[in-house]
Amino acid sequence: MDLPAASAHERVQADLNDDGVPEEVVYLTSPDYCGTGGCTLLILQRSPSGLRLVSRTTIVRPPIRLLPTRTKGWRDLVVKVAGGGGPTREVRLRFDGGGYPLNPSLQPNAPEPDLRDRTLIPAP
Repeated sequence: MDLPAASAHERVQADLNDDGVPEEVVYLTSPDYCGTGGCTLLILQRSPSGLRLVSRTTIVRPPIRLLPTRTKGWRDLVVKVAGGGGPTREVRLRFDGGGYPLNPSLQPNAPEPDLRDRTLIPAP
């Protein structure tokens, strides 16, 4: 999978599934991928034919944190959600076997930040 041409983004590598090969965590920040609630987060996995889309999560705001906990073999993530009349909060994204949730606003609150957490994409 190629990233959309000329799209603004932040990108970091992190081994999310403990296979020794880092995944690409991509936060798309161009207007085509953002709305009032936030922007789109992609998780891409390396394969022999290039990058493969594992997951797409919309309405995300940074910081994006990597937790030490795992669900179905993949690390849990934390993102911020805001807008839509609800409170601004951080939520936990758990891998469901096929990807991370599309809509983070429906997810449970995240645990308080911990020294074991790793910030992948910091808040502006």
